[in-house]
Amino acid sequence: MKKCLGLLLLALSLTNSAFAEEESNVAEFDLRTIKCGQFLALNEQSRDYLFFFLYGFHSGVNKQFLHSVPKIEKAVESVGDLCVKNTELLVLDALGKQYDAQ
Repeated sequence: MKKCLGLLLLALSLTNSAFAEEESNVAEFDLRTIKCGQFLALNEQSRDYLFFFLYGFHSGVNKQFLHSVPKIEKAVESVGDLCVKNTELLVLDALGKQYDAQ
């Protein structure tokens, strides 16, 4: 439990520093309600950190702990495709659809 909390705090601190380093047109947002259009508007580094955090969060909620780099790469591509097609879709919903498709 302590290890999970430590990893979560590390991910949050990395995400916060990424947002502070480079300006984006989304200053602050709620992870539960961020839409694909807002996500795509972030700079690439911020998108990467945020996606990695959300992917890990979603995996933990669904108790799916075994992953591989190709599986994560496929998730990035799938969520990206969904987001480009529907900028009003919530990023968490896009991630959920990607999980359902696996």
